[in-house]
Amino acid sequence: MFEAHPNFTQVNLNVAMQLGEALHRARLASGEELEDIAKAIALSQQQITGIELIKFSCFISSTYYVLAAKKYAKHLKVDFNFDSLLDAQPTPPPIYSDIPAQRKDPAQQSKTDFLEKLPNKKIIASTLSVCLLLVFAVKAITHQAPATIDEQAPVEQEEQEVSVEQPTAQASTEEQVHQTEAEAKVNETTSAIGVQSTNKTPAEGDEIRLEVNDKTWIQVTYRTDEKNQKTYAAGETLRLKREELQGLVIGNAAAVKLLASNKEQDIGPFVASGSNVAKLFGERLRAIGK
Repeated sequence: MFEAHPNFTQVNLNVAMQLGEALHRARLASGEELEDIAKAIALSQQQITGIELIKFSCFISSTYYVLAAKKYAKHLKVDFNFDSLLDAQPTPPPIYSDIPAQRKDPAQQSKTDFLEKLPNKKIIASTLSVCLLLVFAVKAITHQAPATIDEQAPVEQEEQEVSVEQPTAQASTEEQVHQTEAEAKVNETTSAIGVQSTNKTPAEGDEIRLEVNDKTWIQVTYRTDEKNQKTYAAGETLRLKREELQGLVIGNAAAVKLLASNKEQDIGPFVASGSNVAKLFGERLRAIGK
């Protein structure tokens, strides 16, 4: 479904829809996978589907949207008149009620369904803790059962109870010892689980740090396809976990110092010719500074 965006009012929606439909048909005809196309033209899979489905929220500006669309069309060898894509006089976006439902790539949908079905680690840890507590509670109740039965013995057997009073006291002492051991095991298991779940501090070599010395925007794409974009001012620092990253785009490469393994890295090779935008993706990003 089309997503209206206040910064894209100058885009001709009818032309954008025609372009998206043409690129979608060309991609299906080519048989190429979204992941392969994304790597080839240095765009994310979300941006490619954003061009096809008119989702402007995938782009930082209309200019970036047009450039990405041209690059995508060139890759698929689709001839299109991009001069008509932008209106000379911007008008508010109309409301469409007959736009087709959002198309979803089968491969992308399968990947999303698989990630949603993965079990949560916190749920597993909590379930394990409850099971252990139940096991030790049952054992404690089992040890207490003989003492409860002895207390309900008939009054006429009073003499026999006197004769076995000392062994019963000894049994109660043993039950207390077993209870103490059970509680100690539960506490030890719970502590171990707690330490495991909170000890998530990454190793020093897993961190990538961006130190900003002038105003710039930074777009971070995670391996889960989650995207986060923000404008940073001088003096701010962005810390990222290396293994979680899929892509990194820096709007003003000269304004950022990139450090990996506590060493400054040269991002010059990642800056496009004739531009100040640095783009780092995939294994090249995760391997920087190693």
